[in-house]
Amino acid sequence: GIGSVIGLGVCTLTFFFGTSLSYIFTDINSYAIESGIYLKGFALEAMLTCILFSYMGYFSGQGKTIFVMLQGIAQTFIVRLPMSYIMSIQPNPNLALIALAGPAATLFGILINVIYYFIDGKFAGEEMFNAGYPITGFSFYWDTTCGSKFCIDDLLVKKVSYDDVLSQYERDS
Repeated sequence: GIGSVIGLGVCTLTFFFGTSLSYIFTDINSYAIESGIYLKGFALEAMLTCILFSYMGYFSGQGKTIFVMLQGIAQTFIVRLPMSYIMSIQPNPNLALIALAGPAATLFGILINVIYYFIDGKFAGEEMFNAGYPITGFSFYWDTTCGSKFCIDDLLVKKVSYDDVLSQYERDS
């Protein structure tokens, strides 16, 4: 939603105009140029953070705070710090490559959260779909092999009947 739009805007601004944005904070050319290079590598983080924080908020709200803490520690110590270090010891280190450690760690965090989401839902069984869980913001229906229908609508996944699908289709037509 709104967070994604803001994230896309920040991502675009920092990637294409990072050096110009840096001049807001310094008038030293070399600092602004180097921070612009860093922002180019870090820009994707603005988009990925929206997704990761949504998962973290969801799991915190479900009382899975230990998982949220552990995945944050894991992404920092398994991806962010090692990648930053490895990129910094390369011949002719580049700030843009060092900055990629941030988005890489966030992508790793998203992957952990997606896997945990499905593992957690698998153990919750059918309750996961009856309760409604945040996924996306558009309407989409699909059939499952058991004949049930599920609906992704208004940021929720919920079990729906065939009549619900038909009435929604008629309203949308």
